[in-house]
Amino acid sequence: MRYPINVKHTHNTDNCYYSVNTHCTQGLQSALSMIKYLYIVDYWVPFPQSEYGGVINVIAQSEDECYDLLSDPDEPFYNEGYTHLIKPAIEQATKLTLTDNYKSVIVDAFIT
Repeated sequence: MRYPINVKHTHNTDNCYYSVNTHCTQGLQSALSMIKYLYIVDYWVPFPQSEYGGVINVIAQSEDECYDLLSDPDEPFYNEGYTHLIKPAIEQATKLTLTDNYKSVIVDAFIT
């Protein structure tokens, strides 16, 4: 779906200005806020607590939401001593844009 964005350009000798009509961008902002990503995250807990590591696949709207899902103490792979390593693991994760609307969830985890 395409959303119109009306841009007005004005120019003077000092600066170049653009103004965007925000009522035209509301639909675009709504569409962008629904974009979800598949994060393929390497398990952050080192040997020997995690013998061979692992991979966790997470669908989330942002890195913050991904962190919230991965740092949930109810998850079986949760390890309180290593929560400080979750954000760096997310930042290094492969991040794929999803084209369909999915629920935010941990899709799969393979941990040793």
